[in-house]
Amino acid sequence: GGMGGMGGMGGMGGMRGMNMPGGMFMNMGGPMGGMMGGGAMGSSGRPRNQPPPMHVMPKGTSVVIRALTKAPEHNGKTGRVVEWDQERGRYMVEYDGLATPLALRPANLTQLCSVEIANIESQPELNGKWGEVCNFDESSGRYKIRLLTKARSDRDIVAVLPGNIVLSKGTRVVLQGLSNEQFNGQMAQVLEVDRQAARYSVQCQNGKHIKVKFENAIC
Repeated sequence: GGMGGMGGMGGMGGMRGMNMPGGMFMNMGGPMGGMMGGGAMGSSGRPRNQPPPMHVMPKGTSVVIRALTKAPEHNGKTGRVVEWDQERGRYMVEYDGLATPLALRPANLTQLCSVEIANIESQPELNGKWGEVCNFDESSGRYKIRLLTKARSDRDIVAVLPGNIVLSKGTRVVLQGLSNEQFNGQMAQVLEVDRQAARYSVQCQNGKHIKVKFENAIC
C-alpha cells in the first residue's frame, strides 16, 4: 500500500514501457531499456543487472587482448567480454584456459568485427574488400585484417591504418588523436557513418555527440 502515487512518474522521458505492477517503475538507462526482464529486480527493489551504457561493448563481444606490459603473456589471446565494471572502468574478460577473468582497460582490447577496406591509394585492389579485424598493432598503428577473399597477391592478412577501414554502425570505439584533448581516450559508440566525408558520428561516454575522422576511432 501507499505506492500507488508513483504511477504518475511513468510519463518521464525514457521511461516508456517501464511501468511495473503496483505503480513501481524501472529506469533502465535510455535506449538499452528493452533488456528488462522479470527477474531483474533484487530483494532491495533495485535493478540487479542494469544494462551497460551504450558506449560499452556488450557481454559476449569477441575481443583480442593487446598492449599489456605487466602481464604480456595474455597479449594476442582471443576472449569474450564477461561484464563491464563501471566503478573500475574495466572490462572483465575471459578466454579458454584462463582460471579467472581479467580486469582490462578499454585501450587493452580490440573488438573482433567485420570491416570494409577503403581509400587505399597505394593498393587500390584492396578497396571494397571485407575482412575481420584480428588485432591492432600499437607500434605501427595498424590493424591486422584477415580478408574474406584473398587479394591479388594471394595474401589473406593485410596491415591497414584506421583511416582506411570503415566500421559499422553500433561499433564501440576508443577515440584518439583528436585536437580537442578532452575527447582522447573517450569510449564511444558509432551512431552514423559518412563514407563521403570519411567521418563517424559518435556518442561519447561523457554524453556528447561529435563527428570524428575514421582515423580517430579504434575499435
